[in-house]
Amino acid sequence: MMGLYFFFKSVNTSHPEFSSGSKKEMLKQVQHDNNSKWLPYSAVCFGLTPWIYSTAKLFTPALLIFLVIVFRKEIFSISKKNIIYALITLGIFAIPMVYTIFSGSGGQRFSYISIFTDPTTNGEVASLRLIDAQVEGGVNRNVLQKVSTRLIHNKYFYWGSKITNNYFETFSSQFLFVKGDLNLRHSPEGIGQFYKVEALMLILGAALFFVFFKDRKIKLLIAFWILFGVVPSAITRDGGHHATRLILILPPLVILISYGIVQSISLFSNHWKKYLALIYFGFWILSFGFYLHTYYIHNPWYSERDWHAGYKEVIQSIKEMEGSYDKIIITNALDQPYIFFASYYPYPPKEWQKGFEEEYVEGFGKLKHINKFYFGQVGEEGIESLQAVLEEKTLYIAAQRELGENLIMEPTKTPEGLDLVKAISYPSGEPAFYLFERGEK
Repeated sequence: MMGLYFFFKSVNTSHPEFSSGSKKEMLKQVQHDNNSKWLPYSAVCFGLTPWIYSTAKLFTPALLIFLVIVFRKEIFSISKKNIIYALITLGIFAIPMVYTIFSGSGGQRFSYISIFTDPTTNGEVASLRLIDAQVEGGVNRNVLQKVSTRLIHNKYFYWGSKITNNYFETFSSQFLFVKGDLNLRHSPEGIGQFYKVEALMLILGAALFFVFFKDRKIKLLIAFWILFGVVPSAITRDGGHHATRLILILPPLVILISYGIVQSISLFSNHWKKYLALIYFGFWILSFGFYLHTYYIHNPWYSERDWHAGYKEVIQSIKEMEGSYDKIIITNALDQPYIFFASYYPYPPKEWQKGFEEEYVEGFGKLKHINKFYFGQVGEEGIESLQAVLEEKTLYIAAQRELGENLIMEPTKTPEGLDLVKAISYPSGEPAFYLFERGEK
């Protein structure tokens, strides 16, 4: 947004055509030159944007190309000095980004979430071909290799279907106004990305804006921003309802909603304007109140696993009792625990940055560790084998899912040969972690 703000601040005055040396025209030129000095600031903002989030690496270059094409007359009317400054500034930020992308490190995250690297693709395609074969009279190599089957069911069509589904899902009422992002770290349960009361304003705003707004170039910008802003997310797995990857289209949607509110109210007489505004914002405040209730009361329960609840209490407990143990093993059965340990302990950064060592631990295999803190889980035989392999003065932090029992409610179900030192619960009261040590024989 700031990049566009400085961009329009630079090009908002038309370059005057000098036919005489009138004072008025000279003042226009001075004003134009003063405005164009903001172009390098725009370049700074655009150059920094791809570093903020991965989807901007695709969207930002596309937006810049769009701006150059649509606003070329305004850009080329700017002094060459400011254009050169802007290009140099943009290059300072863009060249390192381009290098990281093509060297592999910058594109590592995208390669992990891209639909083009989805490991389930081949299996899905093979399953569809198998159904074709069964429908046509049985499975045999000839049917599976038929040209028609391979033309319809292949990875390229599969990718195209996934991208299209993601693209249209973004504009669905389910994502925008009903359920939102299914990841509860991004959206509270049962609340869309916008309030339901804003749905009508978005529809009216889009209709009124694209029909009656006079500046054609601005309309093209908003349309491009929305339609292409979805693309970087659409080519990723679950990109159709991933709020953080789709945050690029938030500003133009807010603009259209705001435009819809203002223009809709302005259609009525002054007598009705204030009442309509009060009614609308009354519904908006009710929606906001419902959101706050859901977020602070219900969401901590609904999203406790998504937010990795329990880790803070686990690390705090470890810190309190670490003096009693020579070795503390933190399970990775629930998630990788490194970042939680480093943050909540908190572990000295200088020591942490030296890296981990590896050590073979009986019953666990090779575990990474730093000092007395080990990360991994008990072997294939599970918790039942823990009493046979857990050494004296060793503490094992197990996830509840490794045991499947609620030891908070039924502590007597603690596996034989182990002592339950402590149980850590989620906000809902359900067990999250168990701290075990070797029991007395």
